[in-house]
Amino acid sequence: AAIQRWPVLRSGAALPPLITKVFGAVSVAAHMGMVASLTEIVGTLIAPVAAKKLGIKKAYLWSAGLRVVTGGLIAGLLAANLLTLPGLIALFALDSLILGVTYTLEKSIPAIMVNQDQAKLEKVKAARQTAVEMVATVIPIDTGALVAAAGFVPALLAFPLAMASAMALIAVTLRLPSKIAKLGAAPLPGPKDASMLAHFRHLGHGAGIIVRTPTLLLSLLT
Repeated sequence: AAIQRWPVLRSGAALPPLITKVFGAVSVAAHMGMVASLTEIVGTLIAPVAAKKLGIKKAYLWSAGLRVVTGGLIAGLLAANLLTLPGLIALFALDSLILGVTYTLEKSIPAIMVNQDQAKLEKVKAARQTAVEMVATVIPIDTGALVAAAGFVPALLAFPLAMASAMALIAVTLRLPSKIAKLGAAPLPGPKDASMLAHFRHLGHGAGIIVRTPTLLLSLLT
């Protein structure tokens, strides 16, 4: 998780100023964020279909590999000043759609490995979050120093290189029991009906629970 978040944070810290420099407007980066949020939702709907067809591990590796390609294209074309605004929007939309698939599958793997044991799963989440937060503290400072010293390209190259390393680790070390590696035996998070309507109904149900639970609502507002 930390290996994967490191390139995302690094490239995420480098991209907004680079986009502003290339296109001359800070608002372009904000628009990219909105496009990314919408298309990532679509990716979460595709994830169960991909897992059912390929199995969770293979679907994860395929989607992560596609993100290496899209991330590398965005970084390379931006750094070379060869990307138009429509092209940037299209690539960001595609990258975020694939991210929705990858992240949904990533979240399901620990639950399978601990056989849905909630206590063990909470320990995994705590360890994961600790690693991610440690990385997130250092990388923005590190990125600023690197961009100031060597320009944008080294910071942007971190994404495809580190993501490829994370994929290699998972490909070599991850072993899922064959009986539960398929979606049918280990459902992914979200509604069983993978339609768009069911997805938003599922989100609405979750939002209703938060609104009716004072502790959760206070936490959200804070």
